[in-house]
Amino acid sequence: MSEEAKPKVVRHVKRFPKRTCIVTFTEYKDHIKISVVMSKYGCLGDELEFGKWFFSLMQAYDSDPRPHVMENQHSGERAILTDSCTLVIAEKPPNN
Repeated sequence: MSEEAKPKVVRHVKRFPKRTCIVTFTEYKDHIKISVVMSKYGCLGDELEFGKWFFSLMQAYDSDPRPHVMENQHSGERAILTDSCTLVIAEKPPNN
């Protein structure tokens, strides 16, 4: 009986002046799951800096043909990041 390979997990942590952000890439055979967790949410003035940092992390996966899937841990929404960096909602839980 062959054992399925465990997914590769790469975690990046960045401390900004008003919050800490953790971006985790989990590489499955058929897709890459991207998780973003922040110590505080909202407009805190560091959005541009976060965007630049996040974009630099995403560049490592630009040429990967697997779908890039983001899941919102709070709402349960699941979205696919397209080639043009557009989020397309793939699943939305009932009552949302």
